[in-house]
Amino acid sequence: MTVKNSIQIFGILTSLLMVVFLSGCAQSGTADTGNNTSAPNTVTIQNFAFNPSQLTVTAGTTVTWINQDSATHTVKFSDSVSPDITSGSNYQKTVIERGTFDYSCGIHPSMKGQIIVE
Repeated sequence: MTVKNSIQIFGILTSLLMVVFLSGCAQSGTADTGNNTSAPNTVTIQNFAFNPSQLTVTAGTTVTWINQDSATHTVKFSDSVSPDITSGSNYQKTVIERGTFDYSCGIHPSMKGQIIVE
């Protein structure tokens, strides 16, 4: 292998590593619309269910619901309802008041969830 080939290979590997590194950085702190249900303060809507069905957060937290179903859903609390959340989109709500808040899907009432705000 010549020095020129070694330099080219090194350049390609360096470029690939930068792409991998920057991809990871770009995802930090954003809502993931993939299958990751472990994102903090995120509820995934999939298979006509909220996952997790119960989420505990601190007051002032923004909770994100991500719809991964093919059907449209809503997030309905006793005092408010979200706009329609179509497939692939999300809804965010900042919870201020401490307490336990039950919610459901306004379109599919059998879908239920709960937010506990501490």
